[in-house]
Amino acid sequence: MPASSTSLAYLAALERLGAGRVALASVYHPELTARFSAFLAEAGVETVHAVSAGAGSDRDLATWSPARITGLAEAGAHDDAEAVLLPETALHTTPLLGELEARLGKPVLTATAVTVWDALDRLGAEPVQDGLGTMFSGAAGRRRPSSSSS
Repeated sequence: MPASSTSLAYLAALERLGAGRVALASVYHPELTARFSAFLAEAGVETVHAVSAGAGSDRDLATWSPARITGLAEAGAHDDAEAVLLPETALHTTPLLGELEARLGKPVLTATAVTVWDALDRLGAEPVQDGLGTMFSGAAGRRRPSSSSS
């Protein structure tokens, strides 16, 4: 049975996109943002810019308005990044993905979107849906089947 996590889904999405330089638009406190950046670095992904909102609880994050989420993404974006990451599943980002990518001019990978995309991809489903950004546009391509027969 295929298994993953949100953090591993980020790595799979970045690999699929061929993106090795990212910007982090993090809701976390700076220490947690730095830990996620270190996790990415261990996998060979460079964080070229990061912002930390130092937000409170998941309940608080679930109340963030689209304008506040967009503001965080814009603050986190950087010209040298190949993608912008918003690593938090409590943010209601799914309806904003298309708009965020249009505003920032690059893929925007959110925690919920990469988790769903990776699960579908691992199960062999075609993760394509209009309005959900680059990862769901079909532009990211398909995983190559494993050469292992186990």
